[in-house]
Amino acid sequence: MVRAVGVLVSVWCMLAAPAGDAAAALPPAGPHPAGQPIGWTAEPVARVVSATVYYRAVGARRYLSVPAAVEQGRVRVDLPASAAVPPGTEYYLEVRTADGRVVTDPPSHPRYNPYRLEVAASPAPVLAPAGSGPIAGGQPLVFRSGPVGGGTRYFLDGAEVTGAVEVRGDTVRYPPPADLEPGTHVFAAEDRAGRRVEVPVRVTGTPAGGPRGVLGLNGSLSFNYGYNARSRGGASGDRLSGNLNVEAYAEKGEFRVRFSGVNLQYDKDAPDPFTLSSGFRLEAAYGEQRLELGDVTVDETPLTVAGLSRRGAQLHLKVGRAEVRAFDVRTDTVDGWESGLFSSGRESQTYGVSVAGPLLADGHLDFHLTALSGRNESPSGAYDQSNGGPQEGDTVGVRVESAWGPVRLDGQYAYSRFDDDTSAGEGKKGDAAWEIRLTSDLGFGTLDLGYLRYGTDYATIAAPSFTGDRQGADGGFSTRIGPASWAVSGSFTEDNVGRDASKPIVRSVSGNTSLGWRGTRGVSMNLGYGIARQDSRDEPPGTTGVDNLNQQVSLNLAHAYGPWSGAVGGSLGFLDDRSAAGNDTDTRSVTLTTGLSGSAGSANLSLSFNQSITDAKTDRSRLASLTLAVPVWPEWVDLSGQVSYQLADASDGSVDTVTTGGSVRLAWNVDRLLAGADWVDVQLAVTGEYNRVDDRLDDANDSKEYLTFLTFNFGAPYRFGAETEW
Repeated sequence: MVRAVGVLVSVWCMLAAPAGDAAAALPPAGPHPAGQPIGWTAEPVARVVSATVYYRAVGARRYLSVPAAVEQGRVRVDLPASAAVPPGTEYYLEVRTADGRVVTDPPSHPRYNPYRLEVAASPAPVLAPAGSGPIAGGQPLVFRSGPVGGGTRYFLDGAEVTGAVEVRGDTVRYPPPADLEPGTHVFAAEDRAGRRVEVPVRVTGTPAGGPRGVLGLNGSLSFNYGYNARSRGGASGDRLSGNLNVEAYAEKGEFRVRFSGVNLQYDKDAPDPFTLSSGFRLEAAYGEQRLELGDVTVDETPLTVAGLSRRGAQLHLKVGRAEVRAFDVRTDTVDGWESGLFSSGRESQTYGVSVAGPLLADGHLDFHLTALSGRNESPSGAYDQSNGGPQEGDTVGVRVESAWGPVRLDGQYAYSRFDDDTSAGEGKKGDAAWEIRLTSDLGFGTLDLGYLRYGTDYATIAAPSFTGDRQGADGGFSTRIGPASWAVSGSFTEDNVGRDASKPIVRSVSGNTSLGWRGTRGVSMNLGYGIARQDSRDEPPGTTGVDNLNQQVSLNLAHAYGPWSGAVGGSLGFLDDRSAAGNDTDTRSVTLTTGLSGSAGSANLSLSFNQSITDAKTDRSRLASLTLAVPVWPEWVDLSGQVSYQLADASDGSVDTVTTGGSVRLAWNVDRLLAGADWVDVQLAVTGEYNRVDDRLDDANDSKEYLTFLTFNFGAPYRFGAETEW
């Protein structure tokens, strides 16, 4: 194995951390609330064509992936709420640059050394009004909520009303003892950690004859026209597009109905200029009873069906202290209004029922029962991940959650009978899966322990590609003392628990620890270490075993003072592949970023050096990037530009290139001339670009391009709405 001193850094500046976090290659500081979407925006220092983020729950083996949006040189990453699962989420990024390179972050074997985001077992409180308009003074206050942890308190206008609040499933209901005075009131929820959310509620007087109804219509209309005039023989052309979005609602007393998802798009250059939205949703409710038609999301227990977004129907009923849900949705994915709620002949349909509620009156023990059955004649439609032929399956599952003081216990069990290819005639195979997790607030820190076992043939019609045949355990502890924080975690997984002789038994053991410090004057530090070992045994003849050890050390420092900010980060990576010679890899990374931002403009500089060492060769890359933005005439004329320089070479002489590039843009906001027309956006801009590649090994690969183009954009985003009583 080669051990040489070098440096390897990804092309990303502040990419692996959401905006506002000082670390250049670390998840956000502090735990993320469970069940809440994860998102961040990054500014790469190389021109990116596409980007993908891969993620998985801690302890899982298979990664899921979602594309990251690339807009105006920025990358926006959004992970669904289902990704935020305690004790954490592991992820890494993969991007394709304009010069055809594929770069990952972390740069060293990201699948085995991903970033980790700690996820808190108790999410911050979430509240949203169940209706969209004002309520009458004599009506109860009803809110939709996220998962409600033990110890949550509720307040109305500053006075605690916890004892009178009813929490059932995802609904929080407060019936005032007397009519509320007309005006705006504030309803608040506060969890055990002191995190608080406040929701304003507009209350009207109760008219004679009972509450009046409300009819409303909301929407937005926008269109955009642009024209590009290019030099150097580049193509010139114009574009015209528009968008109309409409939703309607009606409310009276405890009755409410809402129709949404109607969207009409226009694109002059598209084969079909006018496109009607592919989805719609109709929701009708009376009090706490609710019916959804159209594009719905079925979200029951994680082992049965979670986050299944399909066309169909879903009914929510409150029965005493329990909530009963019934759903009937298409198993295949569809779009367009003509697709309907149900498949013809019901050959691709999934239906089920669930019951959830408290087993004890004090809320210390809750249960959730789910049963579903379905068939899919279009396998590609089930999460678009099915590999077999027509499928069918039945699943039953139970989840029990208990909270006693600072201790929370969560247990799940599910049994399925699933046939991944009904045309093969083998029939359904039965198997079980179960998980158990213990979380405790020790006062001086948080402890999290978990164990799972998935049967070899376990899968469901809602998740036909479920990664079964695995058992594992994980644990973690985190604490914070003043400005310092410390976290340690470990996990163990074993695949092929069914001991199939045609597959090897693969074991993975990993451990991570991190030490953080965040000062009061914009200074922060994070030191991390991770180690992972993977090996296999009982390999069948003709296959190669797995035996590797991967280690990673990272250090990041950041400081912000007034308009100035700066950060430096570095990491060392060692991959020791003991199963085959020549696969060992050492990596190093260092990144330096600094920026200045104020009313006079902004400037950001990024410097990086990277090096990757294997037995065969050493790859090196140096990268520098500078971006500037100056308001020449504030709110009227803006000047911006960027320049970059990159040198890449390899010790075996296979690579030796220099890439330089830059651009300058002068934009005039013409709409400032239109006083009072805030709904119009008009901009005229002149842009110049320069790109050059020098291949020192082969002049035939050299290239140089420069062009200038004039851009005119005219847009009219307009929001409208109307509401009347009835």
